[in-house]
Amino acid sequence: MRHAFAVVCLSGMVSLAQAEPTGMLVFAGPPSGWIKEYDLAGNFQRDLLEPREFASPQYGAFAPDGNLFVSSYTTGRVVKMDLAGNILGDFVASDGTLVGSTFLTVRGGELIVSGSTSGAIAVYDAHTGAYKRNLVQEGIMESPHTVHWLGSGEMLVTDIVANSIRRFAADGSYIDEFSTDPILTQPSGMEVTPDGLTLLVTNFTNGQVNMFDLATGAHLGQLFQAGTAADDLTYGPDGKLYVASYGSHAIYRYDFATGQAETFIGSGLRGPNSVLFIPSTGSAVVLALGAMSLARRGRERR
Repeated sequence: MRHAFAVVCLSGMVSLAQAEPTGMLVFAGPPSGWIKEYDLAGNFQRDLLEPREFASPQYGAFAPDGNLFVSSYTTGRVVKMDLAGNILGDFVASDGTLVGSTFLTVRGGELIVSGSTSGAIAVYDAHTGAYKRNLVQEGIMESPHTVHWLGSGEMLVTDIVANSIRRFAADGSYIDEFSTDPILTQPSGMEVTPDGLTLLVTNFTNGQVNMFDLATGAHLGQLFQAGTAADDLTYGPDGKLYVASYGSHAIYRYDFATGQAETFIGSGLRGPNSVLFIPSTGSAVVLALGAMSLARRGRERR
């Protein structure tokens, strides 16, 4: 399950062991190019990033210093920005290493960014921005999107062009095809069900959220229909699953307790790609950003 963030203590300062999310950011790449902030009830709060102020901000993750990393699909850059909406500068420059930057996360002091049109998943030092390596064996991925870590350390990666999910060892070496089931049409986001047994995968082509047996890769059916062009999916602090529907301009929410899906945000959006849960910009957590680090937005099974 993806964890939103944790608060880490720095020298001489007092911080919290865990910061509960009180809001959410919705990221939208082309053509909108904005980041909007909502409260946990789905009420619009403000534009964190005005439309086209930064090219195609599709994904965000918390940097070790408490600021945000934001990827740009069209420029291949990753910038750092604060929670007041100020762009602080490039963290990963557009140097050709990545083309079509999409999914990103911070894990173990490393920033991991998928280049959906270059076949690379680049790993950078999350503190310095220095390039370190390609996450997985080169020449395997055509268009990598989401990376999901299993408890064993193995990685599953969706390939949005090859319509497959590929499995890699902890060292990045290719193992096999987790699934090439024809139901996969531009597979993008991934999460695991609360019981840890089933992999959930969104289809960007048709908005389906499909289920696969995590042990065998067998297709188990469809969880629900998340509009059209479903992209990122993540868990909220309420334990419910949130899915960004690029095609339906909406955020959907699925409740595992009831087995029901609903439209959580159905207006005011255009082409949302992903969701990130955050502390309120007026909270003590954010006001103490200089005294702490907000750790990673990661996908990993516990």
